[in-house]
Amino acid sequence: MFPRSHILPRVLACLLVASAVAPACEHAAEPVAVAAGPSSAIRPAPTQPATSPDSNGPLGPKAGQAAAKAQPKGPLPDSAPSPEGSGLTAWNVLSNGDFEAPTWSPAKDLGTTLPWWRSLPGQGAGYLLQAGALHLRAGEAVSQTAWYWPPSRELGDGFVLRGRARGGATVALVDAGGTARFPLPPGEGWQTFRVTGADAAAELGRELGARFQVVLEGPSLAPAERTPATSPAGYDDVELFVDLPNPEPDAFALELLETTTWILELWTQRGLDRLGPRETSFPVQVFDVVTGESLGGTPASIGVLQEGLLELYDNDVAARLAPEAHAAWRALLEAQVPEFLELSIHPETHLPRLYDPASDEPLDERPIEASRYLRFLTELANHGPLDQRAAALAAAIAMGDAAMRGGSIPTGEVAGRYRPSTGIGDTALPSIRKLDMPAELARLAAQTGDMRYLDAALGALSEYEFLHMWGGTWDSIDPGLDDFYGHFGNRSVTMARAFPDEPMLLRLAATGLDYYGPRWRHTLAHGAFVAADQVRGWEGFVGVAELDAARRAEVAELIQMAVLAHLKGELDADGRWVDVSHSLWEPRFGLEVGDVPGVPGNLLSGLALAHELAGWEGSGEHLDQAFLRASFLAVLRSTRAEYGRPFGLLPSRSEAVGANPSGAELRLLPTLVHFLEQL
Repeated sequence: MFPRSHILPRVLACLLVASAVAPACEHAAEPVAVAAGPSSAIRPAPTQPATSPDSNGPLGPKAGQAAAKAQPKGPLPDSAPSPEGSGLTAWNVLSNGDFEAPTWSPAKDLGTTLPWWRSLPGQGAGYLLQAGALHLRAGEAVSQTAWYWPPSRELGDGFVLRGRARGGATVALVDAGGTARFPLPPGEGWQTFRVTGADAAAELGRELGARFQVVLEGPSLAPAERTPATSPAGYDDVELFVDLPNPEPDAFALELLETTTWILELWTQRGLDRLGPRETSFPVQVFDVVTGESLGGTPASIGVLQEGLLELYDNDVAARLAPEAHAAWRALLEAQVPEFLELSIHPETHLPRLYDPASDEPLDERPIEASRYLRFLTELANHGPLDQRAAALAAAIAMGDAAMRGGSIPTGEVAGRYRPSTGIGDTALPSIRKLDMPAELARLAAQTGDMRYLDAALGALSEYEFLHMWGGTWDSIDPGLDDFYGHFGNRSVTMARAFPDEPMLLRLAATGLDYYGPRWRHTLAHGAFVAADQVRGWEGFVGVAELDAARRAEVAELIQMAVLAHLKGELDADGRWVDVSHSLWEPRFGLEVGDVPGVPGNLLSGLALAHELAGWEGSGEHLDQAFLRASFLAVLRSTRAEYGRPFGLLPSRSEAVGANPSGAELRLLPTLVHFLEQL
């Protein structure tokens, strides 16, 4: 259930399609060479007719009809266009289907020496690459994890798997419930094949699961029938075109605004402070997403709601397409800022503090991290309400001065946490927070022109870099990439954005790309362990590409690979996208790595980030904004259908017997705002 907002036009309802979608890695050797990634970029299906005169059945020519194509291999028949008027477009989501990407022997323990393909258990290497094609002997098979968007089956085939094959080849589609096998009809040369979602459903007697395996098999011969002279089966140019939503630009924006409005209405109606004698606009109340009942409150602090309202304040798309909602959001932020300046900042030490909404008292003795507060103040001074910008800037300057006064350490480090009552800072935080405060001081220096703040940031960065070394291998790249680079690299980018002409500031993020880029390529293409929050590392790479245009094509290719890996790797057997780590392109539940399997906030954030990168000149042909918008909508609609309840989104994959606290829906707000900013 997903309530419609009365604020947005009812025409949006016709745009929504209800979604029904439903072993740890062994270590291998460290890479010594860089292999290429997928040999082609994501691209839409051609729009010409799907069938050719010799392509009548699911796997090409029927027996006794037109002869199979002989070598040299000619062009494939075009895949079927999505049904006219369906609002869908087909995209190829299979990687290395032309088998041109170089093999890589260190991945043999995972059975993935052929990039993106896995030799089935017990088959060894199980393949031969020859003349630009894949050849499989009898008893050999390879598979690739694949996916499609089940709601598209309500409007057409859902997907088209196509390619060329020869020599007794068999294509199989395998999901958690069974196998649909399609033997190629007899023929001497290369034949084209084509299997649709409808074909799979007819063979299985039910719809194919959203996540499945594309299996390419060698000749179907019993062991006694196999001889050294038996010709292997051959495959080439294998593609899987999946139908994804493709609304017009305004319709896409309206759908994002509808979800944004729903989230903000929920929290303004049920989440604002009504706990003590003084009612405030702080979002502090937690409520049950199933029943709507209050589950108590939390101390007031800066959070995604205030940050989201600030970024939406001058959003032109929201003002044009949802003027009433946008006016309400602006009014809420204008009411929050004076309360924030009064209640969330200590009047004497000028440092942030928590606020108890039940007792209406500040929590001045509780230490609190300061960087997020300082960032919010500088953003307010940049593009907040006009009549509040001066006060925000004054508060930011006072907080920056207080941080340097009470948190500067002789080594150069700047404390990240402070006790509001005394103004004394400490470093009793996880090490990954070490550069959070220096990064915000650099931004404050750019805002004010006061180079004292930049000197403090440079000192902290220099202190960190002195003994720093990036770590991690291709098959054990996290926590190096997701946590260490995802924090330190991102803070380096934050500083460099503030002072793009200061080369030292970007150096840390750039060296991280130098180190992780070649290794990450193997991680993604060969199915090694990938953390769900690895998207945090994407941010640093994209930041380097933003500031160094010469590296955009390099980063775009890596991000394309990551998008494809996460789309398939975070889809569970029931057809839900889940915020969970994955290996061998399958979700891995129950690992002690900090995952909270539920709303796929990281995946959606990554798609929005990739969309931004795709719009920059120099990003090459690896990323397509239309594909990223289509994938974003497919994941978003699935998320609303699977996790949506009357008063929010479930915090986990299934509804709990007891309380189901709110908050998961807020994870979507920054990403929705980020995407709206790009439109």
